[in-house]
Amino acid sequence: MRQLSPSFHLDPLTALSATQETLRSGLYALLVEGAATHLEISRDDIDGTVHTEADGMPSLLLFDTTLGGAGNVIRIGEHLEPVVEAALARVGGCECGPERSCYACLRTFRNERFHELLSRGEAVALLDALAGRSTS
Repeated sequence: MRQLSPSFHLDPLTALSATQETLRSGLYALLVEGAATHLEISRDDIDGTVHTEADGMPSLLLFDTTLGGAGNVIRIGEHLEPVVEAALARVGGCECGPERSCYACLRTFRNERFHELLSRGEAVALLDALAGRSTS
């Protein structure tokens, strides 16, 4: 059984303008680079999805994949700012084009079915919004 976490709700302006590409790219940047790398959580112990609430607003739902939950998502929430900053540093510094992704920034075996949707530039845009930075 997976332990579900509260979702990370996006502010309405970000949520309304976010595409599936933006949401998925930001999600995997948070999971792969931010949480797994910065908090030293095994990438196999956390996962997430893009969830649309009843009111139509999207959110990022992160969850522990270990039996009974290990509290990793709680740690991510408690350290969200440095997790976002670590994700920004890794994704922002990658050498692949901003409209693409690669195994050095966003792609993993686990998210293989979404590879064509993942964009390094879209991940940076969402992470900037989560960090409270203007993207204009």
